[in-house]
Amino acid sequence: MKYLILGLCLLSLNIKAQQNSSILERKVTIKVQNQALGKVLNIISETAQFNFSYSSQVVNDKKLVSVHAENRSVKEVLDLLFNGTVSYQQIGNHLVLQKKIVVKKTNQTPLSTIPKKFHYKISGYIRDLNSGNGLNNVSVYEKSTLSNVNSVDFGYYVLEIVSPNSEILLQFSSYDYKDTQVLVQWNNQGIIELHLNLTSNSKESNQDLAFENDSFKTDSVKDLLLIDSIIDTRTKLDDTRIGKWLLNQYTKVLEKNIRDSFFRQWQITFVPPIGTNGKLSSLVNNRFSINTVLGYNGGVRGLELGGFLNVVKNNVKGAQFSGFGNLVQGKVSGLQMAGFFNHNLDQMNGLQAAGFYNYNHENTNGMMLAGFMNLNSKTVNGMQMAGFMNLNQSFKGFQVAGFMNVSKHVEGTQMAGFMNISKTIKGVQFGFINIADSIKGLGIGFLNLYKNGIHQLEINANESKLYGLSFRSGTNSFYSILSLKTQSLDFLNNNNIIAYGYGIGKRIPHNHFLFSNFELSSHQLSYNFETNYLHLMNQLQYHLELKLYKKFSIVGGLSLYHSVDDSTDPKYKDAFKNIGKQFYWNKQNRFEQKIGPGFQFGVRFF
Repeated sequence: MKYLILGLCLLSLNIKAQQNSSILERKVTIKVQNQALGKVLNIISETAQFNFSYSSQVVNDKKLVSVHAENRSVKEVLDLLFNGTVSYQQIGNHLVLQKKIVVKKTNQTPLSTIPKKFHYKISGYIRDLNSGNGLNNVSVYEKSTLSNVNSVDFGYYVLEIVSPNSEILLQFSSYDYKDTQVLVQWNNQGIIELHLNLTSNSKESNQDLAFENDSFKTDSVKDLLLIDSIIDTRTKLDDTRIGKWLLNQYTKVLEKNIRDSFFRQWQITFVPPIGTNGKLSSLVNNRFSINTVLGYNGGVRGLELGGFLNVVKNNVKGAQFSGFGNLVQGKVSGLQMAGFFNHNLDQMNGLQAAGFYNYNHENTNGMMLAGFMNLNSKTVNGMQMAGFMNLNQSFKGFQVAGFMNVSKHVEGTQMAGFMNISKTIKGVQFGFINIADSIKGLGIGFLNLYKNGIHQLEINANESKLYGLSFRSGTNSFYSILSLKTQSLDFLNNNNIIAYGYGIGKRIPHNHFLFSNFELSSHQLSYNFETNYLHLMNQLQYHLELKLYKKFSIVGGLSLYHSVDDSTDPKYKDAFKNIGKQFYWNKQNRFEQKIGPGFQFGVRFF
């Protein structure tokens, strides 16, 4: 039994060693006479513990063969079977059998006549491997020179390439077919005829390429690098007007077919495709990019300068400057500046500045500066400044606009010369008018309208026989007061004192029914709204508010007033001198000051 176990262990170790070794170096022993080639290959694969992959166009597995080999390598056995007509390529534990191309011998070119640059002219037909039909709109390109062409009717193509290399790697790409590349050697015989069949992505095949001539050598590639692109499901570059103009039919085919990646240290473009990257410019990432008028590039990983407009299909990482505008479909990380606009269809991380507007379709992390408007369809984290308006889905940070800020959700500070509008805000709003559904924080403005805040209309009277209306708006923490009061001196002759003013206050709830109010206000007094003289009354008030019903309260309290009056007003003695009872009086030059106690009571609605 112990010998049996030892034998099994040795067999297991031998199998494991076989699997870890090169397939072509594994040893096999085989002796067959007049057997089908397919059966012989099965015996070899089972013995050496691997799998064969081949096409029936390369290997006739019904052909009868004979072979006798003892402890020989797989390569030696296969050489005996195919007599050098097949090449071998190991992929994992698979051995791919491909047709071996033999380069025709020509008269050797003297070294003195070998050119420094090699001119290639390659033509042929591209067909479907299964149907044999010609394939148009297949992209054929050479990566180092960016030379490219799309096949036309019946799959025909002609591509001319000037390269410093005596052999080039030609690439064939179509969105419905497997990518293929072919190594082509230069010769001085003129046109190189290259016909090939492509394999559909929808069907499994062990061969990527079928050849019809033998003037070149080949090496098929199954996996090419995918282009790193950002595709927004709602907004794409080709949905914009400039995108539709740039993306002609030829460029659309290239972008749809080619899944490879390209990188250049620098590029210069006048107007696409007039530039160093040619028609493949939209697929090339550049470290340094200059567009004298208009540029359309795959990406930027450094610096891009544009005289008029920069258009980038994928991402910008670094700095981008343009005299008129920048349009980027992917992410921007770094600095972006334009004389008129920056329009990004994905995320922005960094500093963005434009003379007219900035637009980001996704989140912005950093600072946005615009002479007119900043727009964001998602969240802004940082600082936003615009001469006219900031418009966002959500904002976190500091937002300043000359006219208006509009955000669905705000966490931070909103400042506007006229109006702030938000659904929810957690922070502070500064503006002439502030509007929100709900607020957790402060709303500081002439008018603050919050759905979950204070909006009370008050009818009141005070010790000076001034009767009037006040409107309170804001929150318990801070609210504003707009007031209009009057005192009739001679009702029949329409002689009235009119007071209009503004104040601020804080409301402290003691329970659901009782509240304390601390208020500071200032009013200008006039005679029938007609006065060119200063009559200012400032008041510090404390009120108790008792809520009797949901939208009805009574209020009353004490006040301390300070008034400043211009005694040169002809109406001063008759209209303003006797308002209030003072315990302090002072006159300096033309201005008379008084300080005194007072009271106020009223009712509040809403």
